[in-house]
Amino acid sequence: MVAGEASASEQHAARELAYFLEQITGAWFAIVPRSAGGGCRLLVGEQAGRAADPDFSIEGLGAEGIIMRTAGDDLILAGGHPRGTL
Repeated sequence: MVAGEASASEQHAARELAYFLEQITGAWFAIVPRSAGGGCRLLVGEQAGRAADPDFSIEGLGAEGIIMRTAGDDLILAGGHPRGTL
């Protein structure tokens, strides 16, 4: 899942993640808007992370810093701007 207001690098990161997960598993991974719910989700980017945890923030990360954390059944992958999420 990627937020509609995601940065270009976050959108690119979501596409790359879906591509490589498909290469590894043979399964297709849809990139869906934040409003899609249900089941376990991979949330890419700060705004998508806030969909699972309103207090989620990347504040204090350097340009290439990353955060990987869970929020319930969701996994949040986000990084500092502009390249951390990649």
